[in-house]
Amino acid sequence: GERYSRLVFSPQGEGPVGTVEAVVVEALQTADFEIGLNLNLITRSAYVDAARARHDAGVQVRAAIGDIGTTGSVFAPLAAFADAYAFPSGTLGLLHHKVGIVDAQHPDSDPTVITGSFNWSRSANEDNNENAILMHSAAVANLYLQEFAARYAQAGGTGTFPTGADGTPDAGVFALSAPAPNPARGAARITLTLPEAGVLDVRLFNVLGQEVARVAQGETAAGAHTLTVETAGLASGVYVLRATSGSSTATRRLTVVR
Repeated sequence: GERYSRLVFSPQGEGPVGTVEAVVVEALQTADFEIGLNLNLITRSAYVDAARARHDAGVQVRAAIGDIGTTGSVFAPLAAFADAYAFPSGTLGLLHHKVGIVDAQHPDSDPTVITGSFNWSRSANEDNNENAILMHSAAVANLYLQEFAARYAQAGGTGTFPTGADGTPDAGVFALSAPAPNPARGAARITLTLPEAGVLDVRLFNVLGQEVARVAQGETAAGAHTLTVETAGLASGVYVLRATSGSSTATRRLTVVR
């Protein structure tokens, strides 16, 4: 992926750059596969709305939040759809991160880290002198992902992170990425990680459970594999991708538009 950084400051007016909140929301909206939130607090609905929109498009959203009792917290609306947990600050110390991570496990999808002094709150956006830096780098995103994975697990999260310290997929975990783009017009891509060689079966079903496409079938080597899902001949609507290998099964939702 590309390697560059962008630095913004608050408070500032709308202007050509927009508020820092708007810049953060824009970054979240670029997620094709996953969003990770490692935050001290979150009190702005705009962030939740952006994450929910990507979640509804098939993006995985996970979060560890330090202070869920602060005035105006929007942790509850976030947890209503995301894999989100309150970090046990009372026993493990204050979680003071201000980090959002986009597509860290997908080097071809512009992995991005959002960090800096900027809290995800109204006062940070409108009153305080804060900074936020957006780093577009797969290597940097992977480092932040490892920290997030540790805090997420401490908070009670049980999801897996099939990416090693060097940013390459960990072949020890069966995983199916969210389709991208989603919604799709013409085609979407998915990445499958197989823990061992075996028969892989990937099919697409409509909401009635009827098979509409067979994406892949046959002996497949262990490791990560990128596949294309052709959607040009499908009607607009919501479909379900199902991948099976041995006793492992994973599903993802895909929306098709014409």
